[in-house]
Amino acid sequence: MEKLLLISRITGIVLLVGGTAINYVINRRRFYRRSITGMQVFKSFERAWMTSWIEKIGKLIAWILIITGALLTFGSFLQYNK
Repeated sequence: MEKLLLISRITGIVLLVGGTAINYVINRRRFYRRSITGMQVFKSFERAWMTSWIEKIGKLIAWILIITGALLTFGSFLQYNK
């Protein structure tokens, strides 16, 4: 039982860090893509469309990882205290 709690805690922390890293990279890329006027600059319409879709899917995956990691970590701490 102790080993399972340790594995779930480590997995939760890894998921939290991974989701946060994905979110950070996407936000950083958006920031550096902005011009002086604050608008994002793309080479073509197709590139803008694909980039925005990929970023939306990436952000969704990142938030799923963050929430799952937080629940695993929090749950393992609650179970460990009982």
